[in-house]
Amino acid sequence: MTDTALLERATALLVNAMATSDDQSWARVRQACTALSSQAHRAVDAELELSRGELLQRPELAEEAIGEWRTKLRRLVEADPHAAAALRELARTLAGQRGGRVAEGGVSNTIIGDVSGTAVQAHTIHGGVGNTG
Repeated sequence: MTDTALLERATALLVNAMATSDDQSWARVRQACTALSSQAHRAVDAELELSRGELLQRPELAEEAIGEWRTKLRRLVEADPHAAAALRELARTLAGQRGGRVAEGGVSNTIIGDVSGTAVQAHTIHGGVGNTG
């Protein structure tokens, strides 16, 4: 998996975990994410909690949180060569907590918030996609 694919997958899973009301699962995810940064544990922990608080109050901020955390995780991976392996493990853990299994290089689709109309999420589509409703 490329670093870009890893970052996309990990940030989507992280923000999905933030949006859950399960405090015990969130505590494990927060601890694992905080451990990625050996130099800034307290700052990362505080930012994670801030982002989660915002998401629990305003789920429509999910896309903003994904952009914010994608940038932060990219910087972390670029600054620490060992962080990519730890981030890959965190992404596996997060995917497992969701009950889903995402293959390396696979697709993980998440919709957060209200959807009106048709939403199509897919890895590969052969043929057309039409409105079946």
